[in-house]
Amino acid sequence: MRARILIEAGVAETRACLIEDESVTELRRLPAAGDAPDAFEYGTLYCGRVRAVSRSPSGAFIDIGGAVPAFLPLNGKRKLQEGARLIVQIAAEAYGEKGARVTDRPVLPSARTAFAPGGEGLGTSRRLQGAAKDRALRVLSEAVARAGAGAAGRWSARTDGAADDVDQDIEALSGRWRGIQLAAETASIGDRLGPPLGPEDAIMRDWLPLALSADEAEIVVDGAAPGACLGDAGLPLRRHSGRVPLLEAEGAEAAWDDAIAEALALSGGASLKIAETEAATLIDVDAGGAPAAAANREAATAAARWARLRGIGGQVIVDFVGDRRSIQRAEVRRAFEAAATLDPAGIEIGGFTRLGLFEAIRPRSRRSWLQALTEPAGAGPVLGRRLTMDAVAKTALRALERALRAEPAARLRLDLGEAAAHYFEERPAWTARLAERYGRRFEIAAAAGRGRESFDVSPF
Repeated sequence: MRARILIEAGVAETRACLIEDESVTELRRLPAAGDAPDAFEYGTLYCGRVRAVSRSPSGAFIDIGGAVPAFLPLNGKRKLQEGARLIVQIAAEAYGEKGARVTDRPVLPSARTAFAPGGEGLGTSRRLQGAAKDRALRVLSEAVARAGAGAAGRWSARTDGAADDVDQDIEALSGRWRGIQLAAETASIGDRLGPPLGPEDAIMRDWLPLALSADEAEIVVDGAAPGACLGDAGLPLRRHSGRVPLLEAEGAEAAWDDAIAEALALSGGASLKIAETEAATLIDVDAGGAPAAAANREAATAAARWARLRGIGGQVIVDFVGDRRSIQRAEVRRAFEAAATLDPAGIEIGGFTRLGLFEAIRPRSRRSWLQALTEPAGAGPVLGRRLTMDAVAKTALRALERALRAEPAARLRLDLGEAAAHYFEERPAWTARLAERYGRRFEIAAAAGRGRESFDVSPF
């Protein structure tokens, strides 16, 4: 397999795509370097306090500074007292009206290793197999022995890394945990613990293990000087240049539209209609004139792939073409399983129900892209939802930045709705970065009567 990590650093956001072979398989969207990180995002640590203990479900509601308390699952043997302070990590982001799920047994990952301070022993990523797994365990064991008591906890190898890299990871993660413990002693409830990762570091933490396990891999960066974490990744690093932004030049831009689309067309003529709800994600297969067996095979592969691309978590229910007697169940299941094995989240497959529906569960950690980029509304790109104002403003700014890049001598004006223009006014760092990158040859202004999501870029 060939893996490529594409990173496009705009003035208001950093967007990234993971491409495996010729398909975009995952997306990331983070604040631009220098902007405040998103609150309560997956993997972050907070100083929390037990607000209430619950018997059913068994767990505790934890105040971490948000409007809705987080939930900490507990088994029957563990007890917590109301009012107790503790360090918690976001294990699953809040979505809909549900608060975040947290754990008080955090894991600190780097690109190559992962450290669980409250655990014991050694382990490896399930992607490491055979000789690579044995080698990674040996290198990790020797590195932990060299580190001594300062590295107490459970360590896992995420890649088959060199000894020097693993030594550095152990020192860095052990030191980070000591810093978090020290900060928690004087922190207020709801304080974020530990420095936030920059966008490049967050992307490498998530995707470098996948890239290093590929037969061939590279990193391509556009819009900013590559940081040290990219240079130290051990992969070929290329800087994109030219008048067309990286994701568009590589044909990856359309994946962002697919990530929130209500319907997805397949090459054989069939299509998927996707409805995300808080309870489950429902996928209906429409053959569109294609033979049912062929449509179902293609749809099974696409359903597993799109669940990963869209960041869908929780129960997934697929209604394939045909009745429960005519569907070739074994063939459909094999196609779904083949695509699901490529998903590092680990999809649990339930298979066909008595009524002929196909069920699977994808672990939920982050909000889906539909949940992250849209909000409930009467109309929008998806039935009953509309783009958030943050997504509206950043989409408009990307269009202006693209035009400034394509026409180096042009003076351009971005006209947009009053709400979006006000959103820009509250974020002067965005226009300052735009001027630094392209010069002060642009204007951003509210246009009377323009719709909430409407904008236009034109010369002036």
